[in-house]
Amino acid sequence: MGVIKDGTISGVVPEPGGFLVHYPAYPSSISRAVDTLGGIQGILKARSSQSNNLELRFRPEDPYSHPAFGELRPTNTLLLKISKRKSPCVRETEEASSSSGVKNGEQENQPESERKQEESLCADIVARVTDAYFFDG
Repeated sequence: MGVIKDGTISGVVPEPGGFLVHYPAYPSSISRAVDTLGGIQGILKARSSQSNNLELRFRPEDPYSHPAFGELRPTNTLLLKISKRKSPCVRETEEASSSSGVKNGEQENQPESERKQEESLCADIVARVTDAYFFDG
C-alpha cells in the first residue's frame, strides 16, 4: 500500500505477477471467456509456445467459426484493486454520534454531497504486468 505525503504517492511496486488478455468483447461470465480462449489448457499452451499467439473462438462449440488471434506484446502495466473506504474522520464522528444518542437514520437525511465526502476511493497496486495479449484483427 502506498503512502500519500505532500500530494505524492510513494510505495513499493511488486514484482511481475501475471499477464493480461485484452479481451475484445463482453463475455457473459469469466468461465465463458476462459472457454473461448481454449480453457486453462489452451491458455497454458499459448504461454509456453514460441508463436506468442493466443487463439480466441467466440463460438467454441461451432467447428466452422474462425478464430481471432491475440499477439503477445510487452507492456508496462499495473494491476490495481480499487475499493471504496470510509475516511477515518467519518468513523470518529460515527462513534461520537452513537455515544451521544444520534441515530444512524439521521445520517440518511444528510445532503448527498456530504455522504459522498464520507467515502473515498482507494487504489492498491496488486501486481506489475509485463506481458499482454492484444486482439487487433
